[in-house]
Amino acid sequence: MPALTATMLIVCGATCPSTSEANASDSGRVSGSQRAVVLANGGAALPYTVADPAQMAIIGIARAEAERLVGRKLLLKVTSLRRKDGWAFLFSTMIDENGDPLDLTGTILEDAARAGVASRVFCTLLKQDAGTWRIVESGLGVTDVAWTGWDGKYGAPPEIFEFDADD
Repeated sequence: MPALTATMLIVCGATCPSTSEANASDSGRVSGSQRAVVLANGGAALPYTVADPAQMAIIGIARAEAERLVGRKLLLKVTSLRRKDGWAFLFSTMIDENGDPLDLTGTILEDAARAGVASRVFCTLLKQDAGTWRIVESGLGVTDVAWTGWDGKYGAPPEIFEFDADD
């Protein structure tokens, strides 16, 4: 699967995959309509329906983990999602339901953000085992290339980490 070429603002709400749906395999189906907004052409928002159920399952799992770690509801503005050989790497920015930067006040990132050593970045490495995606490692609020070495440490294909974070 090629990397996403446009930045996507994932809008899940009631249509996000449930835990059981999120564990669908690459060939599995996720029920419901998953919707997103593609930010392209200088920021113009274009409606987009994600047709790849595995992609939405991965995003749903990542979003749930980010919400658990941060302690509040959020959306993920996905910059890159690449998969290969049962591995996936997602790089995103946490935003609120209005598409604004997520307010980090009252979160575990508040003090670090105030000191300028935390961001709204959430990245995660996932592995698919027996048709179930699970998070292997995540970076929350990272300000550097936290995923450097994850390929060697876990045996993930290095190609899934190749992207331009400024896209």
